[in-house]
This record gives sequence, structure tokens and C-alpha cells, in this order.
Amino acid sequence: MKQELNISRSRRLGYGAVEVGITASETLLRVSLLIFYTQVVGLRADLASYAIALGILWDAITDPFMGKFSDDANYKGERRRPFFWMGSIGLAISISFLFNFPEMSGQGSKFLYLLITYLSCNTFLTILSVPHLALAADITQSEKTRMDLFGWRLIFANIGIIVGTALPALMIAFGSSQREPDSSASFIVGIILVVGNCFTMKATKGLDHACEKNQS
Repeated sequence: MKQELNISRSRRLGYGAVEVGITASETLLRVSLLIFYTQVVGLRADLASYAIALGILWDAITDPFMGKFSDDANYKGERRRPFFWMGSIGLAISISFLFNFPEMSGQGSKFLYLLITYLSCNTFLTILSVPHLALAADITQSEKTRMDLFGWRLIFANIGIIVGTALPALMIAFGSSQREPDSSASFIVGIILVVGNCFTMKATKGLDHACEKNQS
């Protein structure tokens, strides 16, 4: 039987911190990606839609596999937290590349760049978000504590929605050109991701135990 832990309020808050970056990334992708590639990059709308649809399909396929993989993982006695750094840093880099498009003239090249970078974003988003969500259910048997953890996660997710929506507009307000707002916003979101993950890693230290899955 898993021993119940007393999780302080600061650790509960820290658990949710990385959700700001996760949700800000998702929001920026949903709000800005199609417009950026059709109006700024100049990719045909149908090709941009195909690339985004393939990325969404890939995300739906990889989510359950990532859940099973993190269930079975065991790295230095942990099964969820080892994925946090990989996911946050990988997503920060991928989203920056996604919105910092190099000079390309052909529609095929633009399509492949969007497809590869968007697939990368969704892959690292899955690597981070699925184990992070699962960790809350692992670290306590108390329904009240779990609800509190998810409550903090939702609070930070709402902050992330505001950040992901407002950043491009703020970049324009500070004088960015047509091409720069989403590029600058993606860089800032990447920083938020990594910084938020630092807080989450610190707050959840000692709460992730790979061996407890098989204990009765």
C-alpha cells in the first residue's frame, strides 16, 4: 500500500507551474499557426491545413503510447519526472523553430518545414504533458489533494491561455513587424516553459516513484 504523503501548498502550486508554458504553447499554436504560415510565410492554405491536420492526428496517436511508456518507465527510481526536461526543452526549441521560418521559396519546402516542426512540437508536448498529468494521480491517494493539484494546474492553464493569446498582440504594441510578433512570442513562451519546468521539478522532487505501480 502506498504511504500517503503530506504535500505542502507550495509543492502543490509548484506542480502546476509548468502548465503555464504547456497551455501557452497550445494556445499560440491554435491562434497563430495557420495565419502565420498562410499570410506571413506564404504557404497555400490547403497545404498548411494538411500539415496541421497530420500533426493533430499524430498527437492523437502518440498520447496513449506516451501514457503507457511513462507507466512502465524507470529511470533512477522515477517514471514521470524524467520526461519533464526532455519535453519542456524540446518543445521550447521546436516552437521557436516553427515560428522562425527560414527563407524558402517553394511550396513543397514550406510544407515540409511546417510538417516536421509541427510534428516535433506535438511530440514534445505529449512527452511533457502526459506524464505531468499522470503524476498528480500517482503522488497521492487523497481525492481532496488530487483535486487541489488539478485545481492549481487549471489555474496555471488559464494563465497560459492569456499568455499565448496576448503575447503576439503585445509584440505588435511594442513595435514588431508583421513577421516578428509570433516569432518573438514563441521565444518568450519557450523561456516560460523551461522556467516553469524548473519550479515543477523542484516541487515534485521525491514524489515520483516508479516501483509503486506494482506494489499492492
